[in-house]
This record gives sequence, C-alpha cells and structure tokens, in this order.
Amino acid sequence: MQRSGLNPDPATIGDVDTSEGYVDMGAILFPARPGMQLRTQVADDGTTVLQILVVLGDSGIQMSVAAAPRSGGVWDELCDEIRAGFEKQGAKVADIRTRYGNELLVDMPMTMPDGRTATSRMRVLGREGDRWFARIDIIGPAAADAESGLEIEKVIDRIVVRRDEHPRTRLELLPVHLPAGCKGSLTWPRGSHGLGQHLASIRTLRSLDAALDEDSARAARGVTPIRDVSERSHALVFGTLLGMTYPPEEGPQRVLVATLYDGTDTLELRWPGRSSIPGLSVGAHLEVEGTVGRFGERSRH
Repeated sequence: MQRSGLNPDPATIGDVDTSEGYVDMGAILFPARPGMQLRTQVADDGTTVLQILVVLGDSGIQMSVAAAPRSGGVWDELCDEIRAGFEKQGAKVADIRTRYGNELLVDMPMTMPDGRTATSRMRVLGREGDRWFARIDIIGPAAADAESGLEIEKVIDRIVVRRDEHPRTRLELLPVHLPAGCKGSLTWPRGSHGLGQHLASIRTLRSLDAALDEDSARAARGVTPIRDVSERSHALVFGTLLGMTYPPEEGPQRVLVATLYDGTDTLELRWPGRSSIPGLSVGAHLEVEGTVGRFGERSRH
C-alpha cells in the first residue's frame, strides 16, 4: 500500500509512487524540485559515492545511505560518535526532539575572512528503514529558521531509499550515482515539468553557512570569491569544507580531496601524497592559497 502526503517515517521503494517527479540515483530516489542542484562526493576509486549534496535555494541537504541490520538501532549507536567528532572541532552540540525523533543541533564556530567570529548551524538526523540507514545533514538557513526548515522537511519526507538484495556488511555504503549521462553535478531547471537533465557547474549558492557580509569581508582580506577564480591563476580563498574523500593509507594513488564552499561556488582541493591532515574535517573553515588548475570537469587547488 502506497502512502500519500507528508509522512516523517522513512520511505522504502514501493511505499511511494516514484514513476514521476523523482531523480533516480540508485539507492536514493530524490524528489525533484525546481532550481535544485545535485552533487556527489566520490571516493578515491572514482566510482564509489560517499554522499550527495542537494542545494535547494539558500539551504542544503547532505545525505549518505548504508546497509544496516533489520533490528535497527544504528542511529542511537552513532549519535555519540558524531557528537564527539563535532565537539572536538569546538562545536556546541545539543540533543533536540523533532518529528523525526532525536536529532543533533550543531553550532560550529567560524572565523570570517576579516577576523570576525560567527556560527554555522547544522541539523544532523538519522533515518532507518528496512536494512538501511541514512544520515541527513541540514545546512544553511533551514537549520536555524523554522519556516525554511519546514520546506526542507517536505523534501526529506519524500526521499525514497532503494535497498538492494545483496548481502552487505553493517554500514557498507549502498550504491549511489548521478543519473545516466551526468558527471559531477546536475541542475534541475526552474519551471521544468519533466526530468530535463543537463550538466551545469554549481551556480551562485548563497548563504549555506549564513556568512555575514561575505563580499565586503573578502575584499578587506584580499580573499577572492570562488566564483571569480580562473584557471592557472593564483588565488586566496576562504570557505567551509563540505566533503572530504580519504584515500588508502598506502599506495601510489594517495590523494586527499576536499570540497570547499564559500557561499558563491565550490572548489575542489587536492593534496597528492596525503591520506589525512590533522584538524581537517567536514565543517572546518579554511583559508587556502595556491594556483587553480583543472582536474577533469572540476577546478582544483
């Protein structure tokens, strides 16, 4: 029996009619919204998707989905581990109760390019279905404003997870991919009534970190907005790490990769020969200086 309307319970394939209005990403079927943008964070093997980033207006959703036991309980086990990780970065973490159950409300301190301090808020929630677990991070105004948060929740309520029949270890990532023919990003055109897929670089994305007076702060510090950096130029940029790809500890292909976002666009950072950097993790605020080049379809540092 298919459900209708908004429902906070997690949805598995078969619970919802996904024949129209959904972007099929394998294990994740995401409800299409006008103007939304999709990106994937890919592991060092070039194929394994670690998480997806969906930008909706000024806010965003980061999501990863993995195999889980039928007995559930994964979110309860992971909560303390996730909380401890944020607290090590200096964040204040509170337990809150919402229509989804227990969530973490994270206030991450950040330093603006001009030296001022600010706070970036994030909601972290766990969703558990039949043999799957999803972690969803809500970032931007939707994490701090009730009205904006309600719009994001309407999207979360319609997300559908497709768990395959393959036996998988606990928390093994389920196969996720961009729709066929897309590389790196997908933009859903405003005003489109069908799955009009086309490649697009990330457009101007304002205020995922609720930065204050970003443009004037960058100018005062000599920081270049990522949207304005050009290939082969030397640039100083400042932003927040949205995602990281950790390579194997050993091997000739060790390259630590991170995605930096500054409210205007994203930039891929690459550290050849490194598998980790102490203190560097998702949510960290980073000032980076170097030469911009190309790596496939993406800019890199």
